[in-house]
Amino acid sequence: MYRTYRFLSAPGSAAAPGTTYDLDPATAQRTPGIFQVCMSGPTSTRPKLGDPDMPSGGQGQANVHFLDTTLGYIVVSDGAGNWRNPYSGAAV
Repeated sequence: MYRTYRFLSAPGSAAAPGTTYDLDPATAQRTPGIFQVCMSGPTSTRPKLGDPDMPSGGQGQANVHFLDTTLGYIVVSDGAGNWRNPYSGAAV
């Protein structure tokens, strides 16, 4: 499964601190001076039960963070198959 992750540049990297990247894990390993924030992508690519890169169950696991680029903010799995807005608690 192809999934991207949101990364930020760190002080001392080639880019200004706070520069964001959406990279696959292999590319990220070859990019110095960045750190991973969370998985990222459009709503349609949120992790779900049975995804090969989510052995703990994706939506069945609580506290999985995902930067939903369709919505423009991070959503969090609640362990019951729902994604929640961490600010309001509403299902999204």
